[in-house]
Amino acid sequence: MNTAFSDLVTKRLEELHLTSKKYNAVHIRVGDSGLFERSIHQSTYHAILQKIHTSLPNHCKDHNKTIYITDSSLLEDTLQSLGCKVSNSKKAHLGHYKFSEDEFRDTLLDFFILANAESLYQISTYNWGSGFSKFASLLFNIPLETFLLN
Repeated sequence: MNTAFSDLVTKRLEELHLTSKKYNAVHIRVGDSGLFERSIHQSTYHAILQKIHTSLPNHCKDHNKTIYITDSSLLEDTLQSLGCKVSNSKKAHLGHYKFSEDEFRDTLLDFFILANAESLYQISTYNWGSGFSKFASLLFNIPLETFLLN
């Protein structure tokens, strides 16, 4: 990672009041409808909130030491209204080639927020989970626990 981008990651962690390797990250993959259509099916929305409430370890419920990163602005708004720490980033799926420079930068910042966590938790609507947090886990040797909605 070049120095300029490394400085952006450090600045973003400071803005979020997070210290590298001393927080949990929960990555929630709603799916392409949440990202591109800016909508979530009501049953999916409730299933995600239920999964957060029932499946995540108690230490993930400490809003000062846990950040939630999701591909859905709608879910992010809800989590923030519940007192959760969120990244407030512009959303993009890097495999789809149609995104702005800001969306690209913010998506990479989200990736490196995941990469600096002490532990990762993934909630996904897909039966394979999400490659985004999986690769942060694999590349940076961070424990990952996956919770599937299917």
